Amino acid sequence: MTRASLSKRYARALAESIPDNRELEAVAAELMALVELFSRYPEVVRFASNKAIDRERRQRFLESTLESIDLIAVTRRFMLVLADRERVDLLEQVNSSFADLVDVRLNRAEAVVTTAVPLGGEQKERLRSRLSELTGKTIRLREHHDPNILGGAVLQLGTRAIDGSIRSSLSRIREELVAEA
Repeated sequence: MTRASLSKRYARALAESIPDNRELEAVAAELMALVELFSRYPEVVRFASNKAIDRERRQRFLESTLESIDLIAVTRRFMLVLADRERVDLLEQVNSSFADLVDVRLNRAEAVVTTAVPLGGEQKERLRSRLSELTGKTIRLREHHDPNILGGAVLQLGTRAIDGSIRSSLSRIREELVAEA
């Protein structure tokens, strides 16, 4: 079984074990925080995943590490399951899959808009509202800035991308002019 499919299986099992949506969101936030924490301290994951070190010692290490963090019981138990199964190194992938499952269950989607200059608050809200109307989902809008697009916007929603940038419009016009010449 691949790491990706294994990660999805753990994420699905965790999501299915949490019936309450508020608790689901809390676990998602805690997993994200753990991923960030472990990225700042990669030696924790290396130690917890090092099979050259006695399994019980690794388990005790992770348990003591988790005790110093205020986690809800579900998240703590899940991390201990990962440790017991020697899968702590999958946490980042599990977190990503889990976040996707949470979004599906809560009817949410993330849209990424790239503009040359920052959008104003009203512009962001209109865009978020319109995307919500079109998709029927609650939209989380993430904004990126790239002065190279010159103007307009590039929108990414799931697997769909809409390129309304001036740079791509100019590129299409140039291709048409070259084709006609």
